[in-house]
Amino acid sequence: MTEPRQFSYGGVPVYNPQSLSKTEALAQFHVRQAAYQSLIDLLREDRPSHVLIIGTRGMGKTTLLQRVRYGVEDDAELTGAGLPRRAI
Repeated sequence: MTEPRQFSYGGVPVYNPQSLSKTEALAQFHVRQAAYQSLIDLLREDRPSHVLIIGTRGMGKTTLLQRVRYGVEDDAELTGAGLPRRAI
């Protein structure tokens, strides 16, 4: 089993989730599963609409977007969906 990483100031980087590895970020993502799933479903649409995520500091906005990023990376269909295609 892997030893837990030590972060500066003795705790988890609450306001700095980008300092977590992918494994750590996925393991700690629990609360906003419904919001995550609705964003992924939105990305699967032919013409996804814009989304505005607002909240106070520490609410999990960056963590949610980081989870969406990892969800897109892990899904072959979504990974290529955002890339422009050249007409032949």
